[in-house]
Amino acid sequence: MHAIAQPDLGGIPPAERGFPVIPALIDKWFGGNVEEYQSREAAWNFCRQLLGITWQRWRKTVKRDRGAIDAMEAEVQRTTAECAKPDSSEEAVKAHFQALQALVTKLAPYQVYPTKGRRREEILKELKGMAASLNNDIDAPELDE
Repeated sequence: MHAIAQPDLGGIPPAERGFPVIPALIDKWFGGNVEEYQSREAAWNFCRQLLGITWQRWRKTVKRDRGAIDAMEAEVQRTTAECAKPDSSEEAVKAHFQALQALVTKLAPYQVYPTKGRRREEILKELKGMAASLNNDIDAPELDE
């Protein structure tokens, strides 16, 4: 058996955490036809590899999203600083608004997690306030959750 590569992604559990469900999967998918040792071992290996591949794919997605969210947060900070300048232009405000919208969109799948959900709610409130204060002068997609 080969070990599944498991880089540290800061709180994402390893694939082995899902292994307790494998016996139930084997019974559900293969029924009673896997009672002999070789069939059961082959079914176990199949489910383990399927679980490991799927887990790895989702971990890559989460890692990629984390990098994108960090980059978007940096862009929001940059545009916030740009808007804070006394001579900021309407384009700077639009760029800030668009950066916030992009961040809200990227955070949407993670809103069930407390910190990301709170951050998304803060940004939504800021976006709604900006849209109201600008009298919707800029194109804004629906800001409702």
